[in-house]
This record gives sequence, C-alpha cells and structure tokens, in this order.
Amino acid sequence: MRNIKVVAELATISNQSVTSKHGKLKHTMEFFINSNFKLYVILGILGLLLGRAVILDFLNPFSIAFMAAAMIQELNLFVIGTSILLGVLSVGEKGILLKYLFTSLVFILMYVASHKIKANKKLAVSIAAALANFAAGYFIFYVQNYYLYDLLMIIIESILIAVLIFIYDCSIPIIKNYKNRRLLSAEEVVAVTIMAAFCFVGAEFFIAGLSVKNIFIIFIIMIFAYLGNTGTGAAVGIIMGIVQALSGSILPSAIGVYGLCGMMCGLLKNLGRFGCPLGFIISNALMTFYINGSTEVLIRFYEILAASMLFVVIPTSLIKRLSGYKTVIAGEYLKERSYSMRVKEHTIDRLSELSGVYRSLADTLKETVQEGSYFSQTDAAQIIDQVVGKTCSGCGLGSNCWKRDFYKSYQYLFNLLTTIENGGDPKRNDGFKAFKERCLKPEEIAEGLRYYYDMYRNGLSWKKKMNESRLLVSDQLKEVSAVVSDLALRIDMDEDFDRDMEELIMVGLDSEAVRVKDVIVTRAADALDIDIRMDSCGGKRECIRSIIPAVNRITGKKFNKKDMICDLIHSSICSIKLKEAHRYQIATGISRMNKSGTVSGDNYSFIELKDGKFMLALSDGMGAGPKAALESNTTITLLEKFLYAGFDKDVALKAINSMMLLKSNEETYSTIDMTVINQYTGEVEFVKVGAVSTFIKNEDGVQVIRTGTLPVGILSNIDVELVKKKLGDGDFVVMVTDGVLDCNKDIVDKERWLAEVIMNANTRNPQRLADEILQSCLDANGGVAPDDMTVMAAKIWEAM
Repeated sequence: MRNIKVVAELATISNQSVTSKHGKLKHTMEFFINSNFKLYVILGILGLLLGRAVILDFLNPFSIAFMAAAMIQELNLFVIGTSILLGVLSVGEKGILLKYLFTSLVFILMYVASHKIKANKKLAVSIAAALANFAAGYFIFYVQNYYLYDLLMIIIESILIAVLIFIYDCSIPIIKNYKNRRLLSAEEVVAVTIMAAFCFVGAEFFIAGLSVKNIFIIFIIMIFAYLGNTGTGAAVGIIMGIVQALSGSILPSAIGVYGLCGMMCGLLKNLGRFGCPLGFIISNALMTFYINGSTEVLIRFYEILAASMLFVVIPTSLIKRLSGYKTVIAGEYLKERSYSMRVKEHTIDRLSELSGVYRSLADTLKETVQEGSYFSQTDAAQIIDQVVGKTCSGCGLGSNCWKRDFYKSYQYLFNLLTTIENGGDPKRNDGFKAFKERCLKPEEIAEGLRYYYDMYRNGLSWKKKMNESRLLVSDQLKEVSAVVSDLALRIDMDEDFDRDMEELIMVGLDSEAVRVKDVIVTRAADALDIDIRMDSCGGKRECIRSIIPAVNRITGKKFNKKDMICDLIHSSICSIKLKEAHRYQIATGISRMNKSGTVSGDNYSFIELKDGKFMLALSDGMGAGPKAALESNTTITLLEKFLYAGFDKDVALKAINSMMLLKSNEETYSTIDMTVINQYTGEVEFVKVGAVSTFIKNEDGVQVIRTGTLPVGILSNIDVELVKKKLGDGDFVVMVTDGVLDCNKDIVDKERWLAEVIMNANTRNPQRLADEILQSCLDANGGVAPDDMTVMAAKIWEAM
C-alpha cells in the first residue's frame, strides 16, 4: 500500500511539473503574439531606423523627437531608447553617439524634474527636448572648438526636434490603434507620411545595385495616390522628395519631380493598377528632359520599374483593406457624402414646423366662427324691450299694460313679431284688432317692431358675412400650410454645417474604435448641434456609455442628448441627436391665486427653445373668468408655437395681435410679458406688450424693468419695446401680473414696494420665492385676491 501511495505521489508531482511547463510555454507564446509585443516590435524598428537617420552629415533630430513623443504617449522608454541607441551605434559616428547619450540624459533629467507641472504636456516636453539638445550640442562643440555654422545647425536641429515631437505625437496613436482605425484626418496622413519618410533616411540598402529606400519611397507615393487623390499624391511626393534631398540622395531641384509624379499617379489612377506606374514614368521622363535636357534620368528607371511591379502584384485583399480607411483621409469621405440630402432633410423639418404654425392659426380662426343664424326667443325679447322702451314709456296706459297685464301684452307683441318674421303684415294679423282695442299706439308699436326686426336682420347678415370671411381666411391659411410643406427645394436655408468639426468627430470616434455611419454638425448662433448615425445597438444605450463621453473629449465641449429615445431610421440604423450643454441652467417657480369664485384669466408658459434660449411668458386676459382665460390662453399658445418654430419675436407678436383683432366682434385684449434668456451667454431680453414691470434680483439689489405699451387686440399696429440685460450666476427674474402689483391700495409707488418685498424674501428657491411674494401681496390686501394674481420666478445659475 505504501509503495502504491509513493508511486501515486510521484505521478502527481510529475503531472504538476508538466502542467507548469505547459503553462509557462503557453504564457510565453501569448506574450509573443500579444498586441503590445507586436506594437513594441514595430516601434523598435522605427526607433532603429530613426536612430540611423542623419541629415547634413551630423544632424539627427529624429531620434530625440521620437523618444520625447514616446514619453508623451507613456510608452516603454527602455524599449524605445534601446532601439534608438542601436540605430545610432550602427551609424558608426562617435560624435553623434556622444551627442545622443548626453542629450538623452539631460532631457530625462529635465522631464523628471518638471513632469508634475500642470501645463500643456506636449508643449512642455517639446521645449525641454529642444533645450536639452541645444545644451548638449553646445557643450560638445564648445569642447571641440566649434564654428558659427555649427551653432546655427544646433539651433536648427533643436527647432526641428520641437516640431517633430508634435508630428510623432500625432503618428504614434495611429500605430498603437492600427487595428481599430479606419479613418485618418489630413493632418494624420501627413504626419504618418513624414514619419515613414524619415525612417527611410537611415535605411540605405542596395540589392542588385538598386536602392531599397528609393523603391519603397516610390511605392509609398503610388499607394497614397491610388487610395487618395491628386492632392494626396502630390503632398506625399513632395514630402518624400524633401526626405531624399535631406539625405543627399537627390539635388534639391528634383524635389518637385516627386511631387509631380505623385500628382500624375493620382490623375491616372482611374486606369487601374497600371495607371499609377504609367503616370510616374511619364512625369519622371518629362521632368528629366525639362531640367537637364539629357537622357540621364532624375529617378532611376529600374527603381521605378521595381516599385511598379511591387505595386501591381500587391494582393487585392490588401488593397481592399487599405481602401477600408475611406481613402485614408476622413475629409475625402465627408466630401463624398451628398450634402443635398442633408439640406433637404433639414429643410423638410423647418417647413413642417412652419406648416404647423399656419395650421394652428387656421384652427384658431375657425373656432371663432359664431354659430346660430336663426331668430331666437332671446332675440325677440330684446326687440320687444327696445320697442316698449321707446313707445310705451310715455303712454298713460303703460303701467296698466306692463305691470297689471304683462303676460297678455307680451303675447300680443310676440305674435305680431312672429308675423313680421314670417314675412307678413302685422296689421293684418288676426289678433291685431284685439290688440288695437287695448293699446293707444298700435300703429307705432307695429312699425317699431318692423324697424328693430329689420335692424336685427341687417346685423345678422353682417355677422354671417364676418363668419364667412373668417372661414375663408381659415381655409386660405390651411392652403398655405399645405403649400409650405411642398417648398423644400425653394426655400433659402440658413443652416451652417461645420465640416471641420464633422471631420474631427469622425476621426476621433474612429480612433476610439467607435464605428459611425455619418456625422452632421450644424452651428447655430452660440452652440453646436450634432446628429450621429450608427448601427443600432439594440437598446444597450451605447450612445450614453460611449458616444457622448467620446464626443465631449474630442470637441472639448459638453454635449447632452436631445431626446432620451433614439430615433431609428430603419431597423439597423440609429440616429443620435446631441446638443451643446448650456452654460446657464434655469429653474422656475409659479404661484397663483384666482379672483374669488372665478376662473383665472392669467396664463403662463416656460419653454426651452431650439436655439439654446429659454422663454418665460405671462398673459393677462381682459377682466376675469372664462372669457379672460380664453383670451390669455390663445395668446400664450400662439406665442409658444411661433417662437418654437423659430419666428422672430416681432413677427410673432404682430401675428398674434392681428389674430386677436379678428377673433371677436367684442372688445377683447390680453397682455404679453415675455422674458427670453440665452442659456449660453446669460443675455436676457424683456418684451412687454401692455404688461406690468418685471424685477431682477441679484447681489446688488432689485432692478425694475418697465415699459409703456398697449395690450394686443386693441390697435391694428402695436409697439413692441425690447429691453436687454445681462444675468449672472444666482440671479432671479420675477414676473407678475397686474393683480399682484395693484394689491396694496395704500401704496402710491407700487413698484418700489414690490421690489422691497422681493428683496426681503430670504430664499434661494424660486418656488419659495414666488410663494412668499404672493403671500405678502395677499396679506397687504387682507388675505383676499382683488384680481387674478400670478407670480413667476426664475433662478439662473452657472452650470459649467
């Protein structure tokens, strides 16, 4: 038994050992296939090549700049520094090696000493690297008895280091996220090209007498021109030409040859794979004959041929993968989109809102049509009262007819009036003889009944014509509403699309591995609106968790989602609408008291408009009760619709005034007290039409805003007074109706008294402030509301 146990224990130990070895082997294999390992292999190769890159015989700004950019990106400094050191060692120049070691030491010390400074890290590192290079170079050349030319070269090299740090800092993130990136901005394309180009400066190798560096440079120009356009090819060609000139491979006059060749590659790319090599060969031949007039080519034909063969045989799958970068430049992708469709969509939205306003006007006008064109008993009673008042008031038997025998006398006149209504002669009525025997003035009464009935019929006719006119106008407005819906292609849009911001957001989202279909950025007066279209996440709220934080980081602004519900364009595409967060937030409070036994004639509204503004409005209808409530409600409703649809305040007020004039034959009016606050700037506009004063409460006291205009619905033309002010953090705006201001009958200067009430209210809550103001006013009138009373308080505070 003991032997069996020993054998079992040995077997267990052996299995554990084998398992441990397999685990270590697996861990080692995972390390070598890990993305970080691949990344540092790529960065190590770049560091090696940039360490070898020397221009003007002794300048090497590329290595220090690459090390500094790696420190900004928080990469492994040991791997980067060692690869650069190997590259510098392979050059075989002791002076360059010494200068690199001394510069690196000084730079690292400066970085360690200043990395806690809360400033622009990229700028600080650039300045530190440039100063370290200058200090090291100056020290070395000082020991070696330098010339003025050497000092000038050190200054140029230090400036180049500072510039290259920004370029490499833009390139390294693309290398880090090369698997996730599909879009590059124009700046990123140039930065990657410059980095790749300078890598070839130190990559001078020859195979069969052909320069590997030259072949790859030509190949890169063809690739960028094929995937981009003529501009991309020319830009990359110029960059590669400059690199060749700096490395001493060509004369400076030949830089333009590479640019022209790149441009011709882009022009002939539509011919297919062979178009780019053909364009390169033709351009090189033409420039060769133009510059030196001989058959000695500027770019060797066999090197062009080798690069062309490499370009032609490159697998189609790799070309498709590269073309997946949306022609490399995000701006090209944005340019390919149809802006006409975007303008059309926004036009339809604007016109739909305009159509809704006209439809609302038509419905309101139709509601004012008064029904009842028949002769009612009430109308008969009014005519009889008028006749009796005129004819019987001076009659001696008046008291006997209308006090002792009222019902019989009333029946006689009613029967005569019925005869007149039916088109008959009252004097021939069967009961006229009996009536004549009782009345001293039967003829005058008969004529009076006919006269007042004719007056009634004329008035009824005019009322009918007025109703017909209103219905006609209502129908016309409905027709206008229908026509406006069809004017999408005829209206001049005022939308301002921000293409630079669209490109920035698309590239930024792509760099964070967030895939979007489209980005539309519209710039209003003070803010941005963003519409992002992407594959539907199936209700996982990816927009809240990923897109909005990413957009905030990319733009440096804060955005909020317009609607909590996503807009599904169809089953697979989701539209996310973002708006720039407001700098100022607004909280409101309302306190009301109706006149005893009546419906309040005051109406109010507060609504956030589309342009980042917040509207507060009060309307006080004439008198009190249902009629006043109807007038003020109509005014507020129309005001909301006009302003939300984007109409100017003057246009809205004039339209409302015209509507109120047409709305009723009777004298009706309502006041408008409107406050519009810009939530981005804090600017506020006070618009008053027949309204009482508004009050602004801040740390300095209470300011009174007053005007002197008539209410809407009285005159055909109204005067609109606009007062502009600036609000700050913690300010209050208090709006009241006349019932609040007039409640204290004993005070002459009512505005000053109410300002003191507002100032003495010790609260920062707008609802409590409104309640305290209303209670103070009620206390001043014995606890009774003399009129409809409404207090609206709004608090403004800075949220950003």
